[in-house]
Amino acid sequence: MRARSAANNHFNGTFENITFKKSGAEIFDRIKSFVGTLESEDLSKLRGELETICKDREVNVTEVLEAGDDHDAHMEYSSKYMSAPGAPRGQGQIAALETDLNRIRKLVFNVTFLERRIENLKRIGTNIDKKDEFKLSYAELVELGF
Repeated sequence: MRARSAANNHFNGTFENITFKKSGAEIFDRIKSFVGTLESEDLSKLRGELETICKDREVNVTEVLEAGDDHDAHMEYSSKYMSAPGAPRGQGQIAALETDLNRIRKLVFNVTFLERRIENLKRIGTNIDKKDEFKLSYAELVELGF
């Protein structure tokens, strides 16, 4: 995901008119492998980072994940944590807490995004006819992890 994402960000449409032929079986096999990598490496890494920060800050990781990308839920959660007894009061402590809360929000966004991407890829893999042949655009080829 890391190198692939960087390459995608700089894609300038050079291959816009080129299509690539792939069989349903090739697409299915690639999705199966790619989803396995996304789940075992990328998603595990993001969840691990999130769990570490939440544990260090004594924050409930389930509550944070349930808030998802809801800005209001994060603001409510953050203000509740900031006003709790024993919450940090010094400038440095507050800045560190705000940094961690921002990092938590970014990690939740990335976890949610990756979970949706995996779900979509699995849906394609489940429903693809392995006997058919497909023409994929460059962007689709990259999205499927080829």
